[in-house]
Amino acid sequence: SGSTCLSPRFNAHNISHQETTVLEKAKAMANLSSEESLNPQEPRDASPTTPQKVKKVKNPRRRSHSQHRDILAIYFPKVLKHIHSGLSLSRSTVSVLDSFVKDMFQRIPNEAGSLAGQNHRSTITSRDIQVAVGLLLPGEISKHAVYEATRCVYLQQQQKTIF
Repeated sequence: SGSTCLSPRFNAHNISHQETTVLEKAKAMANLSSEESLNPQEPRDASPTTPQKVKKVKNPRRRSHSQHRDILAIYFPKVLKHIHSGLSLSRSTVSVLDSFVKDMFQRIPNEAGSLAGQNHRSTITSRDIQVAVGLLLPGEISKHAVYEATRCVYLQQQQKTIF
C-alpha cells in the first residue's frame, strides 16, 4: 500500500473520494508554514455585488451613555472635606480608592457568606459582617470600620423609632 496509515484497516483502496480530498487538504495544511495556514484563502476585493454595511446615523439629540466606572468617586471629596477641608484628591488617587472600595464590597460579603456557611446558616448576620471586616482589614482600620458601621446602624435604628 505505499501510504502511511494509522490503523491496519486504513489504506488507499477502501476510502471514498470525499475522504481523499479531506486527506489531501490535511497533507497540504501540514506542509504549510504557520502563517500560511492561518489564512489559506487569498483576500478578495470588494465587488459591486457584495453587500456594503450601512452606518447607523446617530440621533444628535440623544446623549451617549457614558460608562460610570468610578461610581463611588463623587463621595470621596465629600468625606475628605469633613476630615481635611483644605485637601483635594487627584484622579489617580480617586481611581485607586474606587478600586479598593469596590474590591472590599466584593470581599466582605463573600467572607461573611463563608462564615455563615461554616456555622450552618443561610443568613448573613451583622456579626458575620463584623467578623469579615475584622479578618479582611488590618489592625486599627478594622476596629475603626466596625465602630463606624455599628454607630451608623444604631443611628439608623434610632431614626426608625422616632418616625
